[in-house]
Amino acid sequence: MQPGLLWRQTTRLLRRGQGNWEIRHRFTRQRGVRGWTCQQWAHLTQGPGQHQHQPHALSGARSANTRGGGVGDRDDRASERDDETVTVTPAVATRDPAARVTSTPTCTQSRTFRAAAAECGSTEAHPTAAAAASQAVQSGKTSVPAMDMAGADPNSEWCLEVTEVEGTSVTVPVSEATIRAQGVVLADHGLQLLGEVFRKNGHELRLAGGVVRDVLHAIKPHDIDLCTTATPEQMAGVDGLGGGFLQAAPGIDRVIPTGLVHGTITAVINHEPYEITTLRIDTDHDGRHCDVKFTTEWRLDAERRDLTVNAMMMGLDGRLYDYFNGRKDLQDRRVQFVGDPNSRLEEDYLRILRYFRFHGRINGADDHTDECATAITNGAHGLQNISGERIRSEMVKILAHSASAVGEVQAMIRYDVFKNINMPEVTEAQLGALARVVGFSNDPITRLATMIATMDEMEVVNERWKLTKRELTHLRFILEHRDDDKDLAWGKAVCARTAAAAIVTKDIVAELLRYNGRVGEGDALDLWEVPKCPVNGGDLIKAGFTKGKALGGALAELREKWIASDYSLSKDALLVQDQ
Repeated sequence: MQPGLLWRQTTRLLRRGQGNWEIRHRFTRQRGVRGWTCQQWAHLTQGPGQHQHQPHALSGARSANTRGGGVGDRDDRASERDDETVTVTPAVATRDPAARVTSTPTCTQSRTFRAAAAECGSTEAHPTAAAAASQAVQSGKTSVPAMDMAGADPNSEWCLEVTEVEGTSVTVPVSEATIRAQGVVLADHGLQLLGEVFRKNGHELRLAGGVVRDVLHAIKPHDIDLCTTATPEQMAGVDGLGGGFLQAAPGIDRVIPTGLVHGTITAVINHEPYEITTLRIDTDHDGRHCDVKFTTEWRLDAERRDLTVNAMMMGLDGRLYDYFNGRKDLQDRRVQFVGDPNSRLEEDYLRILRYFRFHGRINGADDHTDECATAITNGAHGLQNISGERIRSEMVKILAHSASAVGEVQAMIRYDVFKNINMPEVTEAQLGALARVVGFSNDPITRLATMIATMDEMEVVNERWKLTKRELTHLRFILEHRDDDKDLAWGKAVCARTAAAAIVTKDIVAELLRYNGRVGEGDALDLWEVPKCPVNGGDLIKAGFTKGKALGGALAELREKWIASDYSLSKDALLVQDQ
């Protein structure tokens, strides 16, 4: 992408006064960006000469967030949390509405990067478009149009430059929300620093996988995966022990050899980790594992990925690299494998479940192509060799998607997926129960319970899936009590009895109430603050009890009296009753 185009679009968004201080402040706290970036963005929001010092926004607060995993098929961390659309609210830092720019000369899209830099009073070729934007802010010579766009159209000024299948370059219109999401990612201070370090050492760095897909979908990415032409040895030295160019780079706190066999290292900047993986080719597959060979060919790296929507890359100048029409597939809500589906699945059968996860998020309709359906049916047996933890991880994410859980389940049954992951036979009545529960609960375990008929079936599923202790407690609790007509008072009592041991947590009890049709009471329980019983074992020992079963029984009896009083009896009142 022409860097000038990116900084013009980013600048245009900021100069419109749409919540820029709020975005900048939140961005600082999440990414550990230092004060100079905040000042520049505030200057841009408020107009030249109107910057106001804001100590809270210059604190450089650091994020405790962590990123895990590599660049290949693993963008799972982002999917474990709800998708968050990037939104903008009215500016809180612009004191004088008249200070906002409402009309400025329009910049043509044909303007080059160097022309944009020259307008800012410099001929220096900055390594990223974000740097050009920073210079434009400092000079006060920004020139951007004011516009209100409801979305992209063929005449849109919001656009991306794309390198497509055969290496051709095109400019495509996109929504304003996409440009905003892109700007949030590319303005990351650590990402800019890494881009400069790699450029100076003769290597390129690109965003890859889920972060690119999320940007195009105007979803706020939770993780940034990067890929590069540099080898692990070049980045971090032999065996990651030092001597690489990242260790020598100022501003990088630590370099961790996360997964050298697969070409992955982690650079830590301001306590924020950035995982970087060398371009690679995967060979000698056994259905889950493979041998790795490093390459410098971007397309070869893209070819090894599972789905076209996950095979896109984005340069730090904003250019999109789309070798397999992933952008068009995403636009058309189409989910399909890179190349031959049979070959992709034979490389890693877990991709069957990943296919359904992304189909549920992106499409949701029952429109699987014959080619994909046949490949999945023929390869479903390969899931038997996938670890239970991986099966559970993917199935939890599939069931958690509110819009399409029923449709994805029906397709997985039809294509023999369920019987190869130890799921029991699901009846039409159970599918109806799932459809009912989907209407009021996003919890994947609550949804799973609709397809489990007995405790024995639960044990079979757990043996294969390796559910967590909390998930198993949740599932068992629903199976034990779903045929009982339990109300809110009962739910509160359960929470009060188990609060100390945290055996059954309040959210599990609330899910049971909703499962049984008491949706309002489940919501009310969520809002209820569980009180603490005023009497404990120490109080009874002071009153003359000795440790043992008698003390435990007396404490349980007093707790029941406290619950029966609607949690109103005080410690003194309870101890008097015990005498």
